[in-house]
Formats: sequence, C-alpha cells, structure tokens
Amino acid sequence: MSNENETALQGPGDDDDPDFRPALPPADFDFLVYSMRLQTELNLGLPPTEEQSALDNSVTELRFQFLQARHEESRQEEPKPQ
Repeated sequence: MSNENETALQGPGDDDDPDFRPALPPADFDFLVYSMRLQTELNLGLPPTEEQSALDNSVTELRFQFLQARHEESRQEEPKPQ
C-alpha cells in the first residue's frame, strides 16, 4: 500500500501528522458541476450564487424596514384631530 493511500485511511485523530489528508468523498456529478460553477464565479470576480442570494435578501429586508420606519414616522408627524 502506498503512503498516500495509508494517509487517506487514517482515522480522525491522526491529523497531527503533517502528511495527513482527509479521505476524498465519492465522485458525484452534482458536486463536480457545483465545484466548476463556484470556481468560475470566483475567477470572474462574482460572488457565489448563495452569497448573491443572501445579499439580495438582505437588501430587500432593509428596504422593507426603511419603508416601514418612514411610514411610522409620517404617522407620528400627522396632526391628530381634536
């Protein structure tokens, strides 16, 4: 057995060894596509899709809170009928 195979078969407590490498997950087409998409986005300087979605959701939430605060502010400034 080669040294590379031996390090892949070591248990989780064996990471003190500088040559330790965790075992690779089984090959999966979905993971391959995900990895290639992520690398492409990073090389183009784009935020990954998950980050972009989180940013879009944050901006939408901030807009909603801003409009709600302005609405509350305008309600407080209105003169109350006597």
